[in-house]
Amino acid sequence: MVSDGRSESLDGIAVGVAEPDESGTPTESPTPGETTSEDEWPFPEDEPRFDDPDTDPGAEPDRSGIFFGLILAGWGVIEFRYARPLARFEEQLDAIGSTTPVSEVEPAEWKVALTKLVGVVFALVGLYLIGQGIVMQN
Repeated sequence: MVSDGRSESLDGIAVGVAEPDESGTPTESPTPGETTSEDEWPFPEDEPRFDDPDTDPGAEPDRSGIFFGLILAGWGVIEFRYARPLARFEEQLDAIGSTTPVSEVEPAEWKVALTKLVGVVFALVGLYLIGQGIVMQN
């Protein structure tokens, strides 16, 4: 088998049989994650490294906040409006496997109030996201 000798010497160093270097000065290699002078960032520092919509006048504004805000606000309104049926459905899911018939399960008042409160919080966060998206576009 023909070999350039490099892999054999490295194997010898790893096992501890061969000497690392005959010149007496050990060669330093960078550890993983360490950068050398050849590995520096290839772009000038005055150019941005990412597409920033605030610095790029031709970039389109991000509308994902408005879309997510609409979904969140809509779900919050639905959760507030139908708090009792949603809480009852959750209690029916919890009653599966118990001795209580599913048709007789009713949610506690604190659970209905908590469902309404979560609906209001979702709606407010959704409205905030919609407002932020509109403000950021202008």
